[in-house]
Amino acid sequence: MENKNDRIARLISTRLSGELNEEEERELERWMEEGEENRQLVRELLSGETFEEKYKLYQQIDWKRRLGQFERKHGHRRGLPGRVARHAAIWLLPVAAAVVCYIAVTRSRPAESPGAGIHPGHFHAILYRSTGEEFILDNTLQEPVKLPDHIRLTPGADALVYAGSPEEKIVENKLSTPRGGEYRLTLSDGTRVHLNARSTLAYPESFRDNAREVYLSGEAWFEVAGDTGRPFRVVTDEASITVRGTRFNVNTSRAGIVETALVEGSVGLTFKKRAGEVVLRAGEVAEYHVNTDSLSVRETDLLPHVGWKDNLFVFSGEPLESIMEKLSNWYDFSVVYADAGIASTRFSGYMRKYDDISIILEAIEKTAGVTFTIDRKRVTISRPARE
Repeated sequence: MENKNDRIARLISTRLSGELNEEEERELERWMEEGEENRQLVRELLSGETFEEKYKLYQQIDWKRRLGQFERKHGHRRGLPGRVARHAAIWLLPVAAAVVCYIAVTRSRPAESPGAGIHPGHFHAILYRSTGEEFILDNTLQEPVKLPDHIRLTPGADALVYAGSPEEKIVENKLSTPRGGEYRLTLSDGTRVHLNARSTLAYPESFRDNAREVYLSGEAWFEVAGDTGRPFRVVTDEASITVRGTRFNVNTSRAGIVETALVEGSVGLTFKKRAGEVVLRAGEVAEYHVNTDSLSVRETDLLPHVGWKDNLFVFSGEPLESIMEKLSNWYDFSVVYADAGIASTRFSGYMRKYDDISIILEAIEKTAGVTFTIDRKRVTISRPARE
């Protein structure tokens, strides 16, 4: 029998497809009326702001295999109803993860969570201009930031928008996010960038040459504005990604590795240590290892590589060491391994960037067979004690 969490997830997924019948609509409404938090969750999941973008992305994922894994894990064996499978399958897994995590938080959270001292990140960055000016950008600050007239700060204080610099001399900018910070910006050519935690993007306030070039350290999502006369180039310490109009993610956060995940369009990859260009196509991920000068290109599920920008933590057989690095970057805590071998333990799961870190760690504990101990801003990982 389907449990309530999964049932609510399926109802929301079916609502997304526009095929909820009257009885199901009433059932979902009754659940929403149980509390404002329930209603807010549904509003968030049904938000149309990024629906089309996420729909296109999730369509590229092998959901048949993912749903099979999810159902096996949770003890379900029956297939989805035909009408839901056609449309809602691409939404069910992230929606189910959100609902399950949400209910776990609101229904079973202790009065004082062990992770009460660890908080998720927010939109926060520092903007440096080559004129010597510095600006702290933080959506939690009350006082407005006075920027040059051609640089606009969005009302939510989570994005910069450049209209092109009126100055004859090109002014270089550098936007840096700390641990626990992320930020968005729209460059003067219309290209949109979402910068993840502990990342830096350097760029001119206006692109005036035959090429558009930015420098990245860390991780960022790009939606490049088309311009047939001026290719767009993302440069890192070890690689260069050239595009003309596309959507992709670049990650240099792991030492000695450059990863590029392409959602739409095509890009050309070049590397300092090797000759020639490698063309990446939609649905592919390229991973370059600097020390060994080795490159792998594979067609794979994209969500684990780009889900962060949609407030999702998505792990697919990922080592705990990599998972904890991502979590610590966002929640700003340190990690201690009681046993070095624990770092290689693998985990698969789908979770949102929830307020309470304890919910995420508990999910990993139950699946990966490890124990987390939280002491202020430090998380220690150990093997569970044998009885």
